[in-house]
Amino acid sequence: FVLGMFTIKNNILKGWALVSLLFMFMIAWGNNLAWFNYFLVDYVPYFNKFRDTKMILAIGHIIIVLIGFLGLREFFRMGPDSEKMRSLMMGAGVSGGIVLLGLLMGFGMTLEGPYDSQLNAFPDLLDALRADRASLLQADALRSLVLILASAGILWAYLKFDFNKYIALALVGLLAVADLWNVDRRYVNSDDFKNKSSVKEEVTARPVDKQIMADSDPHFRVLDLTSNLFNSAMPSYFHKSVGGYHAAKLLIYQELIERYLSNPGKNPQVLNMLNTRYIINQNANGQPAASRNPDALGDAWFVKEYQIVDNANAEMDAIGPGFNPKDKAIIQKRFADKLGGLQIQSSEQATVKLKNYIPDHLTYEYNAPSDQLLVFSEVYYPEEKGWHVYIDGKRQEGLMKANYVLRAMKVPAGQHKLEMKFEPASYYTGGIIAKISSILLMALFGYGFYLTFFKDRALDKHIEEMEALAAAGVKTQSERPKTKPSPRKNESATKRRKNKRK
Repeated sequence: FVLGMFTIKNNILKGWALVSLLFMFMIAWGNNLAWFNYFLVDYVPYFNKFRDTKMILAIGHIIIVLIGFLGLREFFRMGPDSEKMRSLMMGAGVSGGIVLLGLLMGFGMTLEGPYDSQLNAFPDLLDALRADRASLLQADALRSLVLILASAGILWAYLKFDFNKYIALALVGLLAVADLWNVDRRYVNSDDFKNKSSVKEEVTARPVDKQIMADSDPHFRVLDLTSNLFNSAMPSYFHKSVGGYHAAKLLIYQELIERYLSNPGKNPQVLNMLNTRYIINQNANGQPAASRNPDALGDAWFVKEYQIVDNANAEMDAIGPGFNPKDKAIIQKRFADKLGGLQIQSSEQATVKLKNYIPDHLTYEYNAPSDQLLVFSEVYYPEEKGWHVYIDGKRQEGLMKANYVLRAMKVPAGQHKLEMKFEPASYYTGGIIAKISSILLMALFGYGFYLTFFKDRALDKHIEEMEALAAAGVKTQSERPKTKPSPRKNESATKRRKNKRK
């Protein structure tokens, strides 16, 4: 990249790269440049979706690699070797100086962290921690310095001994791949892969888990109060868990957690509509034990009535203590048109059963003597974003949100097969764009390969032949005196002129 700053002549391109990198570094500083980043969070759309502002550096990597490639290309295209050597020395000097500064910082700075003060009571631990930081910085700086000197040495040897430029490019590329491989192994290496037997030894089912898994119907949820309810993924290893951990929960479920599930004992109605069949708690001996919840409502059910409320706040309030989700559904006013003025005729003969469960494809069978409102114990996600309902294979509009977090659907009378499929248009459109982009990328790669290894070589060969002829004193076609061709030779003269232009 630094070499490119000295070899690329396009100042606009270099300026764009430097300004873009500076902008990305400012974003990556996050709270250390609060005035800048809080402005972006408050006023730039979608900027607050960044989980970590340092993620922006991934785009910075692309810019650095792009300028690095272009700089290397311009290095081989430059004029005299003296100009190339000067650019090479300046590029190596600046980049080597930067990492050398990092190496010296590893020796001379204390490298204190923002939370070191919490370890003042453990001075030996604090000293060891700072020594580790210094060691990491020194090791990476030294590695970078060796790579810079090695790649600069290859290009210097290319200029000094005039060997094939493709050999020089291959050697520099080999250095880059070796460096990439070495760093990637810090993140993914053999320790990250384990055979099935070792995993089973680490994660074993408790007696209470085995008791629940003995239930022949797998379609229910479990609330494990013996775990850290919303920060542990262990219960999900064996059960469909009410709790569990994810860094980006759906907002409606996170709000349900904060309002009701953070104190599940006082809000059994919410556990019932989430089809929580088993609750794991500690028994008198302090051991985990499962108790069956007889009021769990199942995978889906028909309600006797519904209540229309104005907004989400009213909907959240309505599902509080005293609410009976078995008989009533709470629907926001914005979904009222999907009900079509439904007048529910409650019937004990109406039945519904979940026949097949795949997270993005659920299949139900139901039988109802009249049109009904069917509530599903599944977290709602907007219909326009991909969840589609099919009744007897035909797409039906009308999926709505009920009880703040669940799905509901007005269904016609009769015996029917109902399917829910997650089919987000953005996914399929993205797949098509990815395929087209891959084809274009491969076509560009092929064209670049042709230009590099065939067209440029033919041109180089032609130039070498012309230079050899000139050195031998032979006049070329362009240097011969122009004569008027005879009529009989007009065709060949025309061909010669075309060849000359080519």
